Amino acid sequence: MVTKLSTYDSLLLKYKPRPIRNDREYRRALRQVEKLIQRHGPVPPRAEGELIAVLSTLIESYEVDRFPRRKPSPAEMLAHLIDAKPVTKAAVARATGIPRSTITNVVSGRRQISKENVIKLATYFHVDPSVFLTTSD
Repeated sequence: MVTKLSTYDSLLLKYKPRPIRNDREYRRALRQVEKLIQRHGPVPPRAEGELIAVLSTLIESYEVDRFPRRKPSPAEMLAHLIDAKPVTKAAVARATGIPRSTITNVVSGRRQISKENVIKLATYFHVDPSVFLTTSD
């Protein structure tokens, strides 16, 4: 009895997705995804889209293990939010009631953010207060 393979099954046999264990396999998976996207554009057929999703998951898993990200410090996070909003330290100080010198000292790393100011900053920037806490807080 001969069984006809689905399009997705045929793609799996052609690309043979496997866990990525080294840089060579990582580059190979990236090339495969790039080829599929180039061939089918931003909205690939269903089978190709599923294969892209599988390969992307394998790639992401490898990247998380190989290139771990550290959590930004509270000072780095505050500096980023000030830049991203974009506002000045003086504007943040006026809006939160935190002295501008305190904000400047936090951003420069000379001072920690008090728990009271964590709440004020989180409310002002509409973020979870935990973004201003270190793992030991």
